[in-house]
Amino acid sequence: MRGNFLVGVAVGAAAVWFGTGFGRSGRPLAKSAIRAGILAYLEARGAVARFGEEVEDLIAETMNEMAEVGEGDVVIRAGGPSNGG
Repeated sequence: MRGNFLVGVAVGAAAVWFGTGFGRSGRPLAKSAIRAGILAYLEARGAVARFGEEVEDLIAETMNEMAEVGEGDVVIRAGGPSNGG
């Protein structure tokens, strides 16, 4: 996620750093690389958000099912599940 964005920024920075070597013809390439990095970052951020929502839904469904069969007093702790007490 951040990696793609940072790659785009790094390529853009390198193009500026070596600007005299690239001349005017390197600017569109640098802008393309930055654009690709930003788009990849935004796409990854959206995918992570969708994944998080899906996991939250699964947790809620599981907890509801557990409550229906009498396992509703289970508490999730760092060491794993244990019966509430």
